[in-house]
Amino acid sequence: MRVLVIGREISDFLCPLFRSLKEKGYVVDVLETRSKDQLKQCADSSFDNVLDIPLKVNEYSKAHIVSSLLSAYFFKKLLNTANFTTAVREAILYKKLQPVISGYDAVHIFFISKELFNFYDAIASAKKLIVSFWGSDILQSNNNFDYNQHSKLIDRADAVTVHQKEMREIFLSKFGREKFDKVSEMLVVNDVSFLNDFINAIPDKDTHIKSFKAHHNIEDSKRIVAIGHSGHTIDDHVKIIKSLLPYKTNVQERICLVLPMTYGCDSEAYYEEVAAACEELGVQYVVLKKFLTKEQMIELRLASEILLRLSKFDAFSLSLCETLCAGNIAITGSWLPYSKLRGNNVYYEEVYDIDDTGERLLSILDNYDLYKERCVNNPRNVMKVFEEEKSVDKLQKVYSNA
Repeated sequence: MRVLVIGREISDFLCPLFRSLKEKGYVVDVLETRSKDQLKQCADSSFDNVLDIPLKVNEYSKAHIVSSLLSAYFFKKLLNTANFTTAVREAILYKKLQPVISGYDAVHIFFISKELFNFYDAIASAKKLIVSFWGSDILQSNNNFDYNQHSKLIDRADAVTVHQKEMREIFLSKFGREKFDKVSEMLVVNDVSFLNDFINAIPDKDTHIKSFKAHHNIEDSKRIVAIGHSGHTIDDHVKIIKSLLPYKTNVQERICLVLPMTYGCDSEAYYEEVAAACEELGVQYVVLKKFLTKEQMIELRLASEILLRLSKFDAFSLSLCETLCAGNIAITGSWLPYSKLRGNNVYYEEVYDIDDTGERLLSILDNYDLYKERCVNNPRNVMKVFEEEKSVDKLQKVYSNA
């Protein structure tokens, strides 16, 4: 079976899933809609081919553009859209992509983003179409989410996957319960060996904490409290920091806030807003902006003694799982769909409102060893979640049933 994977979220932990699929005899190619740089570390071993197809009109030759404008498809789009620019863009992409897509037995889209709809008709021509929602692509309501476009794609899809049952319910409530049989639950992670990196380092955790503190000039006496996992505003950094203000005098000399904002933020103004909130709280803080190496990421997770994972929305958080596998304490929001963890006896604290975060954090600081003891079995239980998932088997079933 020949499969073409298309998406924005083709990452180090997703690649092993398709590497396993290759080992079962599938031919798997990939088209990354952001940048092939995202794939450099894992593409060669995970996919048969990384397709070098431009997705921007200005990257095509004049000859291709002219021939696209002379096609029947262009005039059809112009009549349907009454928008010359849109018709030009879609005709150019359709001419290039439709013949490519028609050569695959299945097309699998990961993360539904607005650029996909520039070549929707080419995607719709697929023999089998599988759509995997990643989280924010179904939960957010901003300029990346167009209900009508999403609905059209879902109606065309032969199968849809989401991470877990809460996401399935959100999907059905949003797009209609008549699509129930089309939706499968599947964690798109097949190789969890990366979690062992955190578990195996636990015996040396104190060394990693001291190293992290020394590198960032953090006082030894202070607990490291990490907030979020990215620079996206959905991580709600500012609101979380402000929730600690009523406990300002109780935490100022006891914690250092660490904010891993290494991706997802293109606004210097937002960095400044986060820094201003930290200054108002009067605590020591570290904002991480540069991409972290694997070794630096492991050290960060081990050093994050307390994690505040209180995003506006999420589907399933690998950064949370990594922190739990490092044996650390996490506070999450009750609105976040982490029942797969709770159902496997993974321990974490929950608050029902971000405004309750300060009180819970203070309780943990005052009773740190007690809360830490509750986390002892987390590494084993988190691993169990992934080991029982058998994602590659589920994916094969999705492809065959689509």
